[in-house]
Amino acid sequence: MNKMELTMMVEEGENGYYVGQIVEYPAALSQGKTIEELENNLKDALKLLFG
Repeated sequence: MNKMELTMMVEEGENGYYVGQIVEYPAALSQGKTIEELENNLKDALKLLFG
């Protein structure tokens, strides 16, 4: 399987959660309590996007 490098844009929200987006696929948005959780949630968002 080929691997692709993607860019994750992260901001800290007002509620203490991190919100993020995959720059190359702007429809892939998510949030998480930690950066690690956000990264996992964004991977799930990509899977749903390309399902």
